[in-house]
Amino acid sequence: MTQENFARNLSLSAAMAAREGVVLDIETMETEFIDTVEKAAAWVKIINSPYLQIYPDIGNITNASAKYGTDVLSDLAAGRGHLAAMHLKETVPGIFQYKSFGTTQLTAF
Repeated sequence: MTQENFARNLSLSAAMAAREGVVLDIETMETEFIDTVEKAAAWVKIINSPYLQIYPDIGNITNASAKYGTDVLSDLAAGRGHLAAMHLKETVPGIFQYKSFGTTQLTAF
């Protein structure tokens, strides 16, 4: 029922956004519900509106990638054509927030 409510309200929100001429973005979160671009892309496909796009949080999808043993770049590719913007933040595995800036060792994907 929760996912049905989410789908119904997301559809209504996309319709309101279309009426007002604004774009909504689904941000990847710290929870398993939408912690990857691939999961957000599935909702974008279901709603099928140009007024609903994806806003990846690179820290969140990096943590999800470590959790699931997947590739960050492949996850980003799952949103091709629907990535509105993205933001960066420092994370370490399992810790999504409240990192002091500059305390994490940088590594490449």
